[in-house]
Amino acid sequence: MPGRRVRKDVARDVKKPDFVEPVKPVDKPEIAVKKAPLRELAASITLSALSAKKLIDMELSKIRKEYEKDEFLRNFPLPGFEISEMELELNFAVDEVKDGGEVIVSFDEEKLSKLSGAISKMKMKIVGKSLQQFETIDGQKIVK
Repeated sequence: MPGRRVRKDVARDVKKPDFVEPVKPVDKPEIAVKKAPLRELAASITLSALSAKKLIDMELSKIRKEYEKDEFLRNFPLPGFEISEMELELNFAVDEVKDGGEVIVSFDEEKLSKLSGAISKMKMKIVGKSLQQFETIDGQKIVK
């Protein structure tokens, strides 16, 4: 029909947001340390989870700003999620128990394959908790 307007393909007009970055493949990390104190291993895993949560929150903050700036994106709900808990299972061999009860564990693949019947397993569950800060009458800050 003459004079009829043809609708443009909407997808062709949508601009890719600047904050979207391609995901880079991660190589399998080389583990230089083959044994460690069990408490340090557990603490390291917990701190890594906390650090990951911080990185996610920082990226979500950037994304929120991009959504607020973009006329098209501000009409959509913000993407996001919460890490409320993480479960993992660690396989290791007890290498030694030092005076005072410190347990040194080995996670050397070669050693673990030889000791397949004597491998210890530990299930670890990390549950997120929001910290709250209170201020007393005298100005002292308390974090719970």
